[in-house]
Amino acid sequence: MAVYSNTHQFIFVHVPKNAGSTLIMNYRKKVAPDFLLGFEELNAELGYERDPALGNHFTYQMIKSLCDRHAVPIDYQNYFKFCVVRNPFERMVSLYQHRLRKIDATTNGVPRNSPEDKALLKKGFEAWLLTTQNVSDRVLTKMSQLDWIKDEAGAIVCDRVIDVRNYDQEIMETLETLRMPRIELDKFNVSAKDSSQYKSYYTASTRAHIEKYFAEDLDVLKYSFS
Repeated sequence: MAVYSNTHQFIFVHVPKNAGSTLIMNYRKKVAPDFLLGFEELNAELGYERDPALGNHFTYQMIKSLCDRHAVPIDYQNYFKFCVVRNPFERMVSLYQHRLRKIDATTNGVPRNSPEDKALLKKGFEAWLLTTQNVSDRVLTKMSQLDWIKDEAGAIVCDRVIDVRNYDQEIMETLETLRMPRIELDKFNVSAKDSSQYKSYYTASTRAHIEKYFAEDLDVLKYSFS
């Protein structure tokens, strides 16, 4: 999802599997009712087709392209832009757990996973991470979080990059920056499993995969396997 509020003048870039649903639902319900949910309303109005790889999540460049094309009034220069990030080692385990939980899910009546996708998910984390051919997962398992928040020139646009480890505190600070009231955060779309215990999922091959494809996350955001 990727959402904005003209009333409160902010853009939130929702990087998948980084507690974005909790933030979006709380903001929309409690402080910013014009906070668009996943651009679904905008998509319906403008006829935007869901990206098969990214689903209802939008990178910053996708937000800007869509809104510019349809003359949606957003002050990109001055709106407060933020996102939430996470250790990529933990994030990929969270994505895998999410895929298992939604293994039989459909979108508009169409299964999200082919029989081959389901069989691979059941083989385990390593097989899924290294060999998935799912139209979405083969992108998300190799796409840096920073790619979501860059402009056309490759510069990071966010005024604040929230670390999921300090989630509650940084969300409250962001609310203060946006001059919105503090709120109690209800939890949404939370996995039943604890992805913070991610180390047991990894082998030398899967660690090498993360270190290769998420090298920029590890370097710039200062994450590591330990």
